[in-house]
Amino acid sequence: MKKYQNKGLFICFRVDHDWYLYPHDELLNELDGELNFLNTPSWVEGGGYSFPSIPGKVLSILERFKIQDPSQRMDIAS
Repeated sequence: MKKYQNKGLFICFRVDHDWYLYPHDELLNELDGELNFLNTPSWVEGGGYSFPSIPGKVLSILERFKIQDPSQRMDIAS
């Protein structure tokens, strides 16, 4: 949403059993580069943009922001 821009906010949400935490502005810019939605009437006039369900392309971009279950983390120090 436009009202969240340039505030240093992080957004957290759930998809099924997975949780995601992402920096709003960083992901907004990356998704716009892929989907070009910042020029749509929904964004320009209404200040927002949404999907009826999250497209696979968006989920793949979000993958790096998935919160890992501590019990399933790999120990990279060993």
